[in-house]
Formats: sequence, C-alpha cells, structure tokens
Amino acid sequence: MPFNKLDESTIGKIRPRFKLSTTLTQEEIMHTIYSEAKLDNSISKTMYGRYIKLCMPKKGEHTWSPVLHLNFEKNEDGGTLIRCLIGPKDAVWQTIMMCYIAFSILGMFGSIFAWSKWHLTGETIYLVNP
Repeated sequence: MPFNKLDESTIGKIRPRFKLSTTLTQEEIMHTIYSEAKLDNSISKTMYGRYIKLCMPKKGEHTWSPVLHLNFEKNEDGGTLIRCLIGPKDAVWQTIMMCYIAFSILGMFGSIFAWSKWHLTGETIYLVNP
C-alpha cells in the first residue's frame, strides 16, 4: 500500500503525493515535526509559514536526492490536514519541466512551419504524404 492509498497507481510516479490527517492543531503538529527533525542531523530542514521542507544535507546531496515537502492546512473539525509531496530537488524538477516546454514549443513552431510550407508551395518534405 504505497503512501497511505488503497490503489497501486502511485508506483512509478516521479512525484508521489499523499495526505495525512491528525487531530492536533496546525501549530502543535508543525512544532512536533520540526523539533523531531532538529534532533536528527542527517537531514536538512526548512520551516516557513505553514510549510516544512525536509531534504538531504548538502554534503550528502546528489542530483536526484529526494525532498519531502509538507504543507499544513486546518480542518473543519479543528484538526490538521498534512499534504505531502516527495520528489527530486526543485532545480531538477524545473529543468525537466523546461525541457518539456522547450520541446513542445519547438514542435509547435516546426508543425506551423511545415503546414505553412505545404499550404503555400505544396511541398510535403516536412510532412508525411497522406
């Protein structure tokens, strides 16, 4: 049962997400998690607002080191909903997304160029003949 889910659909995902719910208040659970993380020197921790980021320390970090992002929200019943995201460092994820965007834009302009060339001159060197 990966990440507190009943389905197996999260296996193989690059950035799995999961939710946890607690009866503690937002401040109590954030303080508890951050104070326990402070006791462990094997992780790097950052806390701001209603957000905690846990990752590898700089000396042991490599390109695909995992990062755990914790986002805390208040429930209607007075408890707290914790949204968790595990993934590579932010810089790696941004690089992957920039590559996807660059290839998409390149493909779009290439398609427009090929369609324009075919429409104006009838040449289909860039497109497959139907």
